[in-house]
Amino acid sequence: MSETRWNGIPVEAKRGTAIVAEAPEFPLYWARAIVGRRIAVVEVNLDGANYGGGIDYLDDREGQGWAKVTGGGSPRAGHASVTIEPGSFEEEDPDV
Repeated sequence: MSETRWNGIPVEAKRGTAIVAEAPEFPLYWARAIVGRRIAVVEVNLDGANYGGGIDYLDDREGQGWAKVTGGGSPRAGHASVTIEPGSFEEEDPDV
């Protein structure tokens, strides 16, 4: 299993899929065109690594979310957070 980090701090992160949800609080939400679709995501637990902590989901359709957290999590490494439908995250089998 790969070591995962956010801003250089170790975090728990899992690859999987989830259904993209609307985000009305963001009028220019980048993922509006894919709302309702199941996509590859990375679930990142930011508790202790980011002000406010919590769980964030990163778009991983092209591997960019996983590359961010396995490459040290630097702010220089871009990412796209995505809002998901509650309960729709399905973890990928880490042994595959």
